[in-house]
Amino acid sequence: MKNMIINNSLLPSLILTVLVMTLNVSISYAEKIVPEIDLTAGAITLSVTSITKNMSDNGEALEFWVFCASGTGGGRMCNSTTLPSPTLTLTPNSASDITLNMMMAPQEDGRMMMGGSTYSNPYIGHTIHLHGLDMETQYDGVPETFQAEPINNGSSVDLRNGFTYRINSDPDNIRVDDRYIGSHMYHCHVHTVKHLEMGMYGGFVVKGEGDKANWINNSGTRFDEEWIMMLSTVDPAYHTSAAQGDSDIFADYNPKYFLINGEEGNTETINPQLSKIVTLTQGQTKNLVIRLMGIHSTNAIFSITSGADRIPFTLYNIDGFALSTPRTETSVELSPGQTKDIMVTLDRSITYNPQIAFTDLRNNEPMSVQYSDGTVVSSIVKTELIVLQN
Repeated sequence: MKNMIINNSLLPSLILTVLVMTLNVSISYAEKIVPEIDLTAGAITLSVTSITKNMSDNGEALEFWVFCASGTGGGRMCNSTTLPSPTLTLTPNSASDITLNMMMAPQEDGRMMMGGSTYSNPYIGHTIHLHGLDMETQYDGVPETFQAEPINNGSSVDLRNGFTYRINSDPDNIRVDDRYIGSHMYHCHVHTVKHLEMGMYGGFVVKGEGDKANWINNSGTRFDEEWIMMLSTVDPAYHTSAAQGDSDIFADYNPKYFLINGEEGNTETINPQLSKIVTLTQGQTKNLVIRLMGIHSTNAIFSITSGADRIPFTLYNIDGFALSTPRTETSVELSPGQTKDIMVTLDRSITYNPQIAFTDLRNNEPMSVQYSDGTVVSSIVKTELIVLQN
């Protein structure tokens, strides 16, 4: 199941550009590190918990729901919590199990999941959908198809707590092989649009094994560095609404916050967590793979500029699958639910400015965002790609 349900006609008009600047200076940066979990190393348990982020509009506090690797204390205790959730990696043909622990998980009706409870809310519970991977139906995480539970006195009985999602569980029916080397995602598929808005997503990367670990796909093309860019948007009105249906709220979906890897930025002060650091020696070049992952409820256009010029790059994968012929591009579109893997060769003699423009899916019209204190926020947000001399 690869399709994400997004109502294109209901999305707002907006544009947000992310400029990535190159500096040849020795300075300390705080590149955000999203935890990575290697599924090839063994079975894991993911819990669901909530975190609070203070946003840029007068410190507006919003609750997000995230997956996290369960610790040893049981319940929803986690080793660490991040937005986005940990990146999961897997080598082709490897078998792995992911168990979902929903004990005390946040729910749409405000309650926490307690084992065996029965609620009337049709959106109770969570699932794990491996977006872009061809899974057996019972492990696909789509409630309407993978786990139809009995009805008890008119209320759904949610038995998804403790459910184990099995990847390549049947050795005679391997589904995730080397064709899948590339970028995918995982997310909750219960009330999909709402739960994406709440933060229930993370990257899923299939990586080659052994000497193929740095292959961008099964073609054998190698990269030196990689950078995941997970794009998402937040509309506080929709985010905090207790309404179960989307028709009233999402019809006027109006994002105020634009996140890359869970972090905001602005034009005046660069968020140090929105950076990627690459070190080159004299005369050295490196191939950087940028893994574009779209959880945003808008459209997006990616390009790389240097001054007034556009820098060409190579598009290798779309939705985690290799193109039959890689394409040289100066820009690519990223729709909601898509992933694209591009590669650019870095040289210290060039200033690189990767840009991501979020636009309205209907007309690509820009818009400014007015915060509650009356200020109008520019559509330009900066982050940094720093190429350092060694």
